[in-house]
Amino acid sequence: MANSAFNIANLLTISRLILIPVFVILVTYSYKGLAFFFFLAAGITDLLDGIIARIKNIKTPVGTFLDPLADKLLLVSAYFLLSLPQLKLANRVPVWITIIIIFREIIIVLGAFSVQTVTGKFRIIPSIPGKITTDVQLGTMFLLLLFDYLEITSFIILWLLYLTAALTIISGLHYIYRGTKWAAEITSTSDTQ
Repeated sequence: MANSAFNIANLLTISRLILIPVFVILVTYSYKGLAFFFFLAAGITDLLDGIIARIKNIKTPVGTFLDPLADKLLLVSAYFLLSLPQLKLANRVPVWITIIIIFREIIIVLGAFSVQTVTGKFRIIPSIPGKITTDVQLGTMFLLLLFDYLEITSFIILWLLYLTAALTIISGLHYIYRGTKWAAEITSTSDTQ
């Protein structure tokens, strides 16, 4: 069962994927309290599936694909929705920050497809800057949803959004650097054969 696609870590990841459309609906219809708690639940499943996978040493191709996919869908959905001008929010995500976040995710996914083309394996290997960025994006969104639910407007959110944007750019550039370096190594290896 430990190596099964249906182990507890993967089931938690799947539950996170199921929570995402519910979260989107709740935000769209301004159920701010429920949206906050569903986002919190999704974040907890992310934390738990990572802990369980490490403790039980569970690593499956399904989990390797689904876990980053769930993170990306949750974050892109949240940042996109909370940048829409038609929603009544105490704190709004500037559109340019949402664009940066989406663009970074496109870079990562295109990089993963490039790896698949060359190696036959679809892998998104997170870097340390990438992990820090994802954690900050999640934490910022958590506070933004909480402050919006409590109807608190705060400069703290704006500064956290600026930090999120800066880290997103840095980690995006790091992924580009890493991908370029990897492609150069592959090219030089094939040239010597």
